[in-house]
Amino acid sequence: MHIGLPKTASTFLQGRFASCGDVAYVGRPFTQENRAFNSLQYADDCLFDGGELRRTVDDLAARYSHQRVLVLSDEMWSGFPFWGFSNRTMVADRLAAALPQAEVLLYLRNQHDLIRSLHNYYVKIGWFSGPLDADFISSPGDGFAVEAWLEGERTWRRSRRYIDNRSVCSVEHFRYSRLLALYHERFAKVHVRLYEDLAQDSEAHVLGLSEVLGAPGFAELPQECAEGAVNVSLASEPLLEQMVRNRLQGVTSPLAQRLLGPRLLKECRRAQARCTHHLRDLLQGAALAEDNRCVDARYALGMQAHSGYALQ
Repeated sequence: MHIGLPKTASTFLQGRFASCGDVAYVGRPFTQENRAFNSLQYADDCLFDGGELRRTVDDLAARYSHQRVLVLSDEMWSGFPFWGFSNRTMVADRLAAALPQAEVLLYLRNQHDLIRSLHNYYVKIGWFSGPLDADFISSPGDGFAVEAWLEGERTWRRSRRYIDNRSVCSVEHFRYSRLLALYHERFAKVHVRLYEDLAQDSEAHVLGLSEVLGAPGFAELPQECAEGAVNVSLASEPLLEQMVRNRLQGVTSPLAQRLLGPRLLKECRRAQARCTHHLRDLLQGAALAEDNRCVDARYALGMQAHSGYALQ
């Protein structure tokens, strides 16, 4: 099971899985729209049927029995970022119950670049229209003290919340040691890899991954994958322009769009400038560099070589 993370070259890997004759690949859109797999991620316990998920995987395994390995791949199984990753433990528990003997493949990426890539992507597809600020990613607050309540405090303050439900996600969701512990507690074999290693030398990386899969053909580069499949990020100015388009989605008048567009673009530029150091300060305040060192000590991944200024 290749479970993510998002923005770690999943599209490229899925293309390789799909083109390898040794691999029986099952991925998107099937893993989002098949009833059993859809329920795995999005249905609560009142609607989810673990037996249906097991039967679906058994059916797939039987139909692909002539191939060496069955690979199930969906980067959202490590949690849906736009929901603040709130379903990630639920998905892990359900996968473990249905497929306890499965091996897990998980990719990490330095948090600074991954979060920026997520923000860029959600602006690009129209799900988010603001800069990379606290509305996109927040830090844990100190909470609402019992004493303050008893003394009559009744003011609402987002900054106090451990998880700000009005923000897309929290910096705490990128404390990788906790995600890895979640899967190690549930599966005997968890293979952890770095996106940066794949990006720097994809063929050498794929060769090593071929050994993990037990699929020699995976190391062979198909012609159609020669350039790799990528989701291209927007550059700075096109990103701002897309923010404006996102904000104008509800404005139907072309005249109003022409009048509002330049003003909104200026507002987006100012907001983006104010947020220049938000992510850096957030990551440093959360001390994720220390957490990365702990992950490195266990897996010898070399994460610190890719951390950048925000995680030193």
